[in-house]
Amino acid sequence: EQIIKALIEFGKNKEGSFNEIVNERRLLNALKAKQYPLMFGRKVEITTREVNKLLEIEDLNIRKVLFAILVVAKYFKKNNFVAYRGELTDLFKLAKLSHLTKANKQGIIYTLGTLGLIDADFRYGYYHVLFYDPEDKDVYMTITNFDDIMRFLPVVCQSCGRVMLGKPKRRMICDECYQKKREEDNREKVRRFRKSNM
Repeated sequence: EQIIKALIEFGKNKEGSFNEIVNERRLLNALKAKQYPLMFGRKVEITTREVNKLLEIEDLNIRKVLFAILVVAKYFKKNNFVAYRGELTDLFKLAKLSHLTKANKQGIIYTLGTLGLIDADFRYGYYHVLFYDPEDKDVYMTITNFDDIMRFLPVVCQSCGRVMLGKPKRRMICDECYQKKREEDNREKVRRFRKSNM
C-alpha cells in the first residue's frame, strides 16, 4: 500500500502528463501483476565457501568477473537456478573491465568454464554458476547496495593475509599493513638522512 501511494504521489508531483484516471489504473494493474512481481528490498548473501572459491582465483580480472556473475545471478535466482542472463558487455561493465578487448573477455569466460565454475552458453546468453549450494547458509557478507558491487569484492592482503572487501587503493595491502609500511619507510628515510649528515 505504501509503495502504491508513493508511486501515485510521485507521478502526480513529477510527471506533468500524469492522468489520475488512466495512469493510476495502469499503475495499479502493473502492481497487481502475478507473473512479474515487484522486487524490492532484495539482498544477496555471499557465503564463506563462495568467498573461498573466489579467493582461489589468483587473476584479479577473472575473480572480478566471477564475482559479478555470482552477485547478479543470486539477485535474480529462481528455484535455486543461479545464472547470469545478460550481455557480455554489461557483465564486464559491472566488473569494471569494459576496457578489455572482446578476445580477453571471451578468454575470461572460457577460463571460468574450464575451471568448472560456470557453464557458459553464448547462444542463449547465460552463465550458470556451478558452485552454488542452496544448503550453504554460512553467510560471510550481505550485499544490499548494488550501485557498485565491486566494493564488496573479496581480496586478500598481500602482507598479512587478511580478507578485505573491495580492491584496496594501496597495492593489495590493508590499511593497517599500509600504515606499518609507511612508518617503516619513514624510519628508514630518517636513518639514511642521519647517516648521510654525519
